[in-house]
Amino acid sequence: YLLGRLAFRTSFGQNVLLHSVEMTHIAGMLASELGLDASVAKKAALFHDIGKAVVRFEILSDGSTLAPKHEYEGSLIVSDFVEGFPKNIIDYLSTGVRLHGLFNDTWNKNKNASPHELFEIVKHESEGLSIELVFNSYCDCFTAIPFQPAIPLIHQIFNDPNCY
Repeated sequence: YLLGRLAFRTSFGQNVLLHSVEMTHIAGMLASELGLDASVAKKAALFHDIGKAVVRFEILSDGSTLAPKHEYEGSLIVSDFVEGFPKNIIDYLSTGVRLHGLFNDTWNKNKNASPHELFEIVKHESEGLSIELVFNSYCDCFTAIPFQPAIPLIHQIFNDPNCY
C-alpha cells in the first residue's frame, strides 16, 4: 500500500517510486561489486524514501517539492514491510532508512571538502554502522536529481582504496 503511494509522489520533479526502484538496482550492483551484502543493500535502498508516502510535502519557490522528516517517519514504518524478520534486521533497516541522507547532508555542508575528507566525515557520523548502511547513503546520490553534482566525488571515494 505505502510503496504504491510513492508512485503518486514526486520530489524535486522525480517520481519517488521510480527513484527508489532505480536506487535498488544500483545499490545491488554496486554492493555486489564491492563484496557487500547485496540483499541488505537492496532492501535498504527500496525503503529509503518510504517516509515520503506519509509526510506532508512542502512546495518550494521553484515549484519543486520537499518532504521534511521523511527519513525519521520512514524509519518508524519500515518494520511494517519486514514483518517476521529478526529484530536485528528490522532495527538495521530502520537505521538505514533514518540515516540514508547522511552523505547528502554532509556534502551540502562541506562542498569544498576533498573526497577523502567527505568520506572521513561520513565515517565519523556513521560510526558503528555497517558499510551497507553507509553505502546506501552514497547510492541515493546516483539517482536523486539534487545530488547529481556529487557523483564525481562518490566515484573518487569508491575508487580510493584508503576509504575502505
